[in-house]
Amino acid sequence: PNTKNVLMTTLSTLNNRNILNYYYYFDKASEQRLVCNGISSLEAGSKFFLSTEKIDRIVVVGSKETVSGTSVPVNPIDLLRLPLLEAEELSTTSAYEFYIQRIAAFLQSNTTYDDYVARSTSNGSFIDASSIIVPHVANLCTESCPDRTLPVIFVSETTPDNTDNLAGIVSALCEPGENVNLFIDMQGGNRTSGYVWNAVLSILTNQITSPVSIAKIVATNFTPGAMYNEIVDETARYKITDLAAGMNAFIRYGKADIIESYCNAVNVPEESAFRKLVGYMVDIDHAISLCDINALRDSIKKIRAFFSGTHDNNDRFSNIFEVL
Repeated sequence: PNTKNVLMTTLSTLNNRNILNYYYYFDKASEQRLVCNGISSLEAGSKFFLSTEKIDRIVVVGSKETVSGTSVPVNPIDLLRLPLLEAEELSTTSAYEFYIQRIAAFLQSNTTYDDYVARSTSNGSFIDASSIIVPHVANLCTESCPDRTLPVIFVSETTPDNTDNLAGIVSALCEPGENVNLFIDMQGGNRTSGYVWNAVLSILTNQITSPVSIAKIVATNFTPGAMYNEIVDETARYKITDLAAGMNAFIRYGKADIIESYCNAVNVPEESAFRKLVGYMVDIDHAISLCDINALRDSIKKIRAFFSGTHDNNDRFSNIFEVL
């Protein structure tokens, strides 16, 4: 199947359309701070992914207020060829149009070090010319790839009858015949967006044969008045939902595949108490599948002995299961 890199973000409405802020992502591998600017904090995560990954399309999830007054066709829009508005024209656009204009400008223009020098720390050590975020060449229309497009698609988070539009969002993220690497900026949206996020991601990822994998999740810690605001990697934090799904699947149905996948994804040490516990859970899963009553009894005894024994009391995962 075709593999696509999809960037997903959410929008609601915008208040600030004038004050330029600055954002950074600390790359642990290079120990370098990658810096970008943005009038809205919603720009930061998108610019970061567009500078580090080849993105094949962007999916923006929002409310009807997000596109209220939008003067461009909603779907799809090629950001590499979107006509750019003058700065004064952006004051009257919808939140969606403002976002795509800012991202299109980022992709269509060259950012220079001079744009950031004034925001450097007093000793000048915070940034240097090589730390400025610029578009990944694979996301641009170049001489070697003149037909390159980068479509952005808007999807309403609710249906016309005001129910969650889970099917519409899932369809936009993963088209038929695709395998998708999903890059997520969780910065925007309204209070209910988080519930929609969790439902959509659970549908897409809590299947062993799912065509969608979460590649990376970021959010921006925005502090008004701060010189720079950090773009934070939240991938590991989100995977706690996989742990919860795996616990529920085992407790209700005796299935251990989700919890085993979670262990592999977060690199739980083989010698840890939790890995030993998951091994017993996998044995129970197999015994149930094979209708092997003797093996099932043996595995249940091992779990009982585990919880009554001297396993590491500081193992937070095992302790969660013991409570349940």
